[in-house]
Amino acid sequence: MRRTTKPTTIKRLGMLLAAIMLTFTTAWAQYEDYTLTVIPNYDGAGGSINIRVGYDWVQGGHYVTLNTPYFEALFNRGGDHHIVGYSYSSTYNAEIARDSTILLTENPTTLYAIWSNSDGYWEVSSSSGDEEYDILTFYGPYVMYDYPDIHETPWWQYANDIKTIIINEGMKAIGSYAFGTFYRLTSVSLPNSLTSIGKASFCNCSALTTIEISSNVTEIKQYAFTGSGLTSIDIPASVTAIGSSAFHNCSSLSSVTVRATTPPTLEPYVFSNNAEGRKIYVPNEALDAYKSAQFWKEYANDILPISEIPGSGMAGIESMEDVRSQMEDVYYTIDGRKVDSKPTQRGIYIKNGKKIVVK
Repeated sequence: MRRTTKPTTIKRLGMLLAAIMLTFTTAWAQYEDYTLTVIPNYDGAGGSINIRVGYDWVQGGHYVTLNTPYFEALFNRGGDHHIVGYSYSSTYNAEIARDSTILLTENPTTLYAIWSNSDGYWEVSSSSGDEEYDILTFYGPYVMYDYPDIHETPWWQYANDIKTIIINEGMKAIGSYAFGTFYRLTSVSLPNSLTSIGKASFCNCSALTTIEISSNVTEIKQYAFTGSGLTSIDIPASVTAIGSSAFHNCSSLSSVTVRATTPPTLEPYVFSNNAEGRKIYVPNEALDAYKSAQFWKEYANDILPISEIPGSGMAGIESMEDVRSQMEDVYYTIDGRKVDSKPTQRGIYIKNGKKIVVK
């Protein structure tokens, strides 16, 4: 009697063979070479680098460490220019740090190498050398946009890590929502070139207890420091306008010093919901002007002359002759120790009764 193979058996063999082929094909696809294309992003740039990275396979892509010195050597731009980071789009914002390890999930992947240039740039770095990028630094005349929301900023992905922001000379304005909700931010350094602090730029920075506003700032826009952790603020004489709710809900803010002899234009709720007993100190000769100026007069009972700032050594003095130009400079450390000569080490000092920062 002749044996025949049943159709069901043939079907099962076919399904098994198909499964084996599918498994082989999938594994082969998973191990395919990924290509990373790096494009030099600067005016007049040309060419690109293609890198095959068919190693370090992981589910869903390949890890690759960006060899920045190698890229710089190949592009050979010359001069003092160097790559400050990378971007997935053709911008001047380096949202990927110089020597990052990134996961390539698309094949090919294109990165733009962001170079230092006359237009300014920003970069993130680590204070401890690990993978936590907790310092955000701006260089040169960086032009910051007025962003519609904090999530639209190029550095948003680092918002939960940044503790220090350093803005070097050149930048003129901090854009809207630039650093809002950076809840770990404790230190900010502003340049003398700065003239404007944008809308909600430091709102809800709850760990930020102090900031020194540079002497050329003319405007502090609405909600600039709303909900921040400031305990005191010294507003320089250059400021002519303060937007609504700029210091609203700063529940620890107990002392405000305003240096301008002409009251800056004020909008509603600037100093609402501050610490209980918060005082506003203004120039002695401008006391009446502040107490009668629009919106300032709402705080009339809290406005006092600068001479009554606790610890100023001027309490009870109505006026005094300005003889500072005839005096030798006297320096003290922040804890009150006299310094024999002009300090050269970095830190905060008191010079002739005023706080200075040596950088």
